[in-house]
Amino acid sequence: METDKLMIGSRVLANIDGTKREIVISAVSDGGICEIGGIKETGNPNFPYERKWISRNDIEPITITETILNKCNLFLAEENIIKGETSLSGISYEIDKDGSIILNCEINGYVIFIYYLHELQLVYKLLAVALHVSNGLFSGSSS
Repeated sequence: METDKLMIGSRVLANIDGTKREIVISAVSDGGICEIGGIKETGNPNFPYERKWISRNDIEPITITETILNKCNLFLAEENIIKGETSLSGISYEIDKDGSIILNCEINGYVIFIYYLHELQLVYKLLAVALHVSNGLFSGSSS
């Protein structure tokens, strides 16, 4: 899996010692990722933390399902619109033949197809930042 669309806090599936499990990312590099549980203190003040890296070949995305959307307080409505209490409500969706859910999000005239949980997390974060910027919360002025 390519790591260019992953960020700290993204959730992915990782194959660790032959077992697949969901992890939360604490660091990203071109070659792989580190999970939050993979950070250990070393006792060395020059290098206080040691990270256990997971190769990008050992990670895969998590497809979006109705269960995942419900955990995000987003719900499927009959008219193919997502409903919920977040800034992502109101976007449309389709259900793929394998049962996974594809979200169609239009931002500034561009349609973005969201297939995986880490993509949903990224879009949500970008929309949250855009909302703060448009409300003047990141104006750069000091009080």
